[in-house]
Amino acid sequence: MLGTLQMRPILFALLFALAVLSISIHFNTLANTDKLENETTRLVIDLTIEQDVYRDYLRFVKHRNPLSIRNFKNEFARRDVVDAVILQQAIALSGEKYHFRFSSGFYANRRWVMLQQGLSALAADTVWHFQAKEMEEQVFISSPVLDKNENFAGLYTTEEKVAHLQRYLPHRVSELKAVVASDWQPDIVTLHELGLKNIYMQSSWGAMLSHLFSQQSDILLAPFPANESLAIRTPKGTLLPLTQFKVQLRGSRHFVVSKNHPQGERIFNALQTGLKSMREQGYLQTVYQQAGGLNHQTKNWQVQGKIIL
Repeated sequence: MLGTLQMRPILFALLFALAVLSISIHFNTLANTDKLENETTRLVIDLTIEQDVYRDYLRFVKHRNPLSIRNFKNEFARRDVVDAVILQQAIALSGEKYHFRFSSGFYANRRWVMLQQGLSALAADTVWHFQAKEMEEQVFISSPVLDKNENFAGLYTTEEKVAHLQRYLPHRVSELKAVVASDWQPDIVTLHELGLKNIYMQSSWGAMLSHLFSQQSDILLAPFPANESLAIRTPKGTLLPLTQFKVQLRGSRHFVVSKNHPQGERIFNALQTGLKSMREQGYLQTVYQQAGGLNHQTKNWQVQGKIIL
């Protein structure tokens, strides 16, 4: 019996390795084929992406072919950066030959309007299922990229305040002042469920950081990154989590593809084919675990909220 128990971690690690190897062989073939193709033979699809996400995407990818990336353990591998890579890999797995061209900017909700009008085919990152359902007459909704019970976030603050604010958890969390983007409905719902009375709305991640680092608020919600310290480095300074506590957002995340774009249905079918293969092989869970979204370091932290979205 003891021997069997001791073997389980080894078998689990072996299954994980086989899943990544299976996907990797396919990706290597696609990447090598991609090098031989003339880009003029492929359809060019513009991807909308927020400017701050695109900055970290470039830092993460550097000069690598996104199809060749297998290791997502990197300080810049935030969830929305990983989304952008997974999107390209999934479509490539289907055998479709697209060339994706990123169009970065400060889109906020405007990108979803562009999608519904067919002005863009798809965005580079995922959305919550309830957000996708609100647009379902105009968009195709992919299968889950992150499924229910796979979405956790930390309560983050500045380096200077983390020790002081730690004492507020768990029983005095409602006394903290939080900042959130006005269109981040899951975060807003979660903060209300935690009992916070002072919640400040801002227009973007950048504005949230300015609010936090100017001492106008105490905390914000953010996914855990893929580093040992769990630190998030931003242009304004470093963020650290209040330890031993996390919130769970019990909703799934999906890509959405425009029904009104000329290539929309074809892109969606390709995306679904790739995501299905990735999910069956265990690749999606492996990737987001590497990137910190399913962080092993916080596995035993107390869950502060279970919000169904």
